[in-house]
Amino acid sequence: MNRRVVTFFLILVFVGTHLGYGQVGKGELKKQFTHEKVSSYDLEKWDFYGIGRGKRDVHKQFCIAEAPEKSKGVVLVSPKSYGKDVVLQYDIVPLTSMTVAVAMLSVSNHGNTNGDLVIPKSYDGNIGLWTKDVDGYFFAFHNLSHNYAPFLRKVPKVANQFLAMAKKNVMQPGVCYRVEVGKVGNEIWMKVDGKLIFKTKDENTYGKGHIVLRTRGTLWFPASILIKNIDIYSRN
Repeated sequence: MNRRVVTFFLILVFVGTHLGYGQVGKGELKKQFTHEKVSSYDLEKWDFYGIGRGKRDVHKQFCIAEAPEKSKGVVLVSPKSYGKDVVLQYDIVPLTSMTVAVAMLSVSNHGNTNGDLVIPKSYDGNIGLWTKDVDGYFFAFHNLSHNYAPFLRKVPKVANQFLAMAKKNVMQPGVCYRVEVGKVGNEIWMKVDGKLIFKTKDENTYGKGHIVLRTRGTLWFPASILIKNIDIYSRN
């Protein structure tokens, strides 16, 4: 084989090995992971928390919205846990400029290696549960109204530490975006419309856990989002 061709091949191997799962396409995910499609009908079976509504809408969409008053955030929680390696992809439309969207991976009760998550019956949608009282990875985005760019925290939250943060916001209200958040091995990343927003590593990663989708407004402006076309890839 030509030396130049061999060199090019070795470079490809090196790059493919070191880019990590944050860079692979859907085809590779389907080959290596268990794939689950979640429809708007399936989302009706997810657990809803908070003062507001979670309702299947027309055109195969699902709407999560806060009530105009007394809301502390509204949340959807997957009814089952997923493997330690997990990639979540979904379409989302933030319906107001004050809407903050959150996706969480590998969520479980503290130290639970089986990925179990038991939420108190009295839970009212407040943020404290997701930053202090569970283990998991907390991705916040479309959050300019909170004066932040998209970021990732490992929870329980320690002071104001971030695992990663984007340089700027890339989402606008009323526009449909394809969001991807993933955790494979010790690598964790976020993409919007196929573009890498950030990628980082956690050398002491959590294992199995649930998926959580949350939205919250700012001050007296309630939040609402439309979501659809959810794909979940996981493996133990």
